[in-house]
Amino acid sequence: MRTAVENTVLLVISGVLATTVLACGGDSGNHANHTHGGVPALVSSSPLDSQSHVSRDATLVVEFSTELIPESIPGSVELVDASGLTVPGQTGLIAPHVIGFYPSAELPAAELFTLRVLPGLLSQTRETIPSPIEIRFRTSRLSVQGPCSSTRSTQGRRQEQLLETKPSWNSSTSPARRSTSTGSS
Repeated sequence: MRTAVENTVLLVISGVLATTVLACGGDSGNHANHTHGGVPALVSSSPLDSQSHVSRDATLVVEFSTELIPESIPGSVELVDASGLTVPGQTGLIAPHVIGFYPSAELPAAELFTLRVLPGLLSQTRETIPSPIEIRFRTSRLSVQGPCSSTRSTQGRRQEQLLETKPSWNSSTSPARRSTSTGSS
C-alpha cells in the first residue's frame, strides 16, 4: 500500500512523464479544442489504440475534450489484462482534461491489455460519455529505455529527487493533482 507522499510523488512524476509523452509525438499543446463542459470526447491517448511494443512501465494517459470533475474518476478508469482481470494501479488527473493511470507494478512482457474509461466520468457540466472507451495495446517483450520510455529505475531516481524538493504545483489552484487508487495492491 502506498503512502500519501508516495501517491503525491507519483502524480508529480506523471506530469513529467506526460510532458515527455507530449514531446515524443503527443498533443502539440494547443488546447483551443478543450472546453469547460459538454460530453467528454477522447482527444488522444498514450498508448494509441492497437499499439504494440508499449513500455512495460508506461504511464497510460488519456486526454479529453473537456475539463473533468476529479471526484468522478474513481471507478471510471480501469486496466484489464487479456483474461479480463483488473490490473491494480492508481488514477489521477494530470491536467484538468488529462487522466493518467499508473500500474502498481511493471506489466508482463508481450501481453495484451485494455484501458477502459467507463460512463460515470463527468465533465464540469456533469455530462458523461455515452458508452465505454477502450484502448487496447500490447506490451513490449523487453524493458527498453529510450527518449519516449521510462524505466522503474528512472522513476526511482525521479522519486528521490522529488522527495528532496517540494512539488512545483499549487494544490489550491490545481485540483487536478488529486488521486485515487483502484484494484488491490
